[in-house]
Amino acid sequence: MDQIPETLKTGLSADAPDVQLDATKKRLLATVTVMTQKAGCMAFQYALHNGRSQEDHLDVCMALKHQARTFLQTVDQPDVVEDILEMEELMYGSDTDMSDMSDTAQSEFRREFLQTQKFEGGTCVCDECVEMRNAVATWDDWAPEDEAETYLKQRVTSAVSILPEEGG
Repeated sequence: MDQIPETLKTGLSADAPDVQLDATKKRLLATVTVMTQKAGCMAFQYALHNGRSQEDHLDVCMALKHQARTFLQTVDQPDVVEDILEMEELMYGSDTDMSDMSDTAQSEFRREFLQTQKFEGGTCVCDECVEMRNAVATWDDWAPEDEAETYLKQRVTSAVSILPEEGG
């Protein structure tokens, strides 16, 4: 697996002017923002699928671990590339207001997540919830394949280590 898939590479050389390096930094920040946004959505989905109306810190930890393990494998998919480019435009392009998600859009967002629920023995077994639980269960044994995955694992481990343990 490449550290950064071709579709995200800018083609800049190491001796590129600072202006071009700024473009690389913007793309990387947009990429991390999209990954974090996806983790937030997954945490919310996991909470809903487990009968709660709001996610907690444990849901967020699970979702971050899942995204750290899977996001780089999806980053060259057209829909993810589009999300990253749109985020870059929102962050650095026009003066778009990002807080204009209507109540109707928020309700639709919640409804979409609830439609994917599948329960067995009181536990949601939809693909996303199962993947999240597996990512957490195998987190300590996960051996990242490259520097990017290693960095993500270190950062997520560091971030979640400051949060209280379950029941704490």
